[in-house]
Amino acid sequence: MSSVVQPTLSYLAQHERCLESEEAAQLLVGTAVVESGLRYSLQLTRWSARSYFKIEFATAESVNRRYGEQFELIRLLLPARMISYDSEFIMQLPRNHMLACAVARLHYWSAPEPLPEAGDIAGLGAYWARWYRPPKQDATPERFIRTAGPVVRALWPYSG
Repeated sequence: MSSVVQPTLSYLAQHERCLESEEAAQLLVGTAVVESGLRYSLQLTRWSARSYFKIEFATAESVNRRYGEQFELIRLLLPARMISYDSEFIMQLPRNHMLACAVARLHYWSAPEPLPEAGDIAGLGAYWARWYRPPKQDATPERFIRTAGPVVRALWPYSG
C-alpha cells in the first residue's frame, strides 16, 4: 500500500497540502485492510462496492462531482479507451488503486471533524466507523483495531 497511499497523498497535496499527513496514510491503509483484507478489489454486494477501499458508486460519484475538477482526478485515470469520463471513473475503481485511494481520502476530507493523531489506532478506528461506513453496518472501532491495528502497528511501530 505504500506504493499507492503515499504517491496518492502527494498528488492530492499538490492541490491541498493538508491532505498529505501521516495520520491520513495510517487511516487509508487501515481502511483498505479492514474493508477488503487487501484481497478483493471488486466486491459485488447489494451496494456494488469497488476497490480495496470498498467504495460504493454513490460515494465515488459524490466525490467526483464535488472534487473531481478541483483535484484533476481525470489525471489519475488510466489512459485507456475513454468511453466517457463518468463511466470510466467508476469502471476504474477496482483496478486503479491510486484513484480509489484518492476517492477514499477526499471522502474522509469531507468529514466535519479533523483526523485523529497519527498512531492513535483507537481514534482512527472510531473515525473510520463514524465517517466511512454507513450506519447499521458492521463498522465498529473494535473491528478496525482488531483487523487493521496489527498492519498499522507493523508499518508505524510507535502506533498504539
